[in-house]
Amino acid sequence: MNRKKTIIAAVVLMLVLLVGGLIAYFTDTDQKKNTFTIGNVDITLNEVWNATDGQGVVPGQKIDKKPTVENTGDSKAYVFLKVTIPCHNSKALFTLEEVNAAWNQVETTSCDAAEGNATVIYSYGSLTELAKDAETPELFKQVKLDSSLTKTDAEALKDKNLDVVVDAYGIQVDGLEVSTPAEVYALFSSGN
Repeated sequence: MNRKKTIIAAVVLMLVLLVGGLIAYFTDTDQKKNTFTIGNVDITLNEVWNATDGQGVVPGQKIDKKPTVENTGDSKAYVFLKVTIPCHNSKALFTLEEVNAAWNQVETTSCDAAEGNATVIYSYGSLTELAKDAETPELFKQVKLDSSLTKTDAEALKDKNLDVVVDAYGIQVDGLEVSTPAEVYALFSSGN
């Protein structure tokens, strides 16, 4: 009987090994690996500007200053330019000459006595996408010193630096939950 049990055990063991072996041949695995990389918005403010042209400026004089924005990042971007203009006696000292129609004015602030300047904010188009490696046309071609300045005004301003500051802002196109230039620009100050 012992021999019969051994034979039965051997047959059962062979069947288990055979079935186990067959199951191994009928199994399968599969994997999909999706690699994600984070895009980035990286812009460069370019400008045609010669610092010596800004020396000894007289009322009514126009000075070349041609700011553009280049998208050097990986993601499409909406871009904005903020121009800060110095004021004197509650009046902006410079005007922007030949503003390009490709840019839309989003916001303007009057001369602020506390800060001593006015600001104008422009969006590239009405939220025109700036593709990777693309560059906007210039916002304006020149700035012009107020031609109504008097000799008294000139004396008061003689030793002051009158900085016309241009700041560029870029934000991703995809995934935004706002849709107007003013709402998109507001994201820069809200930190969202």
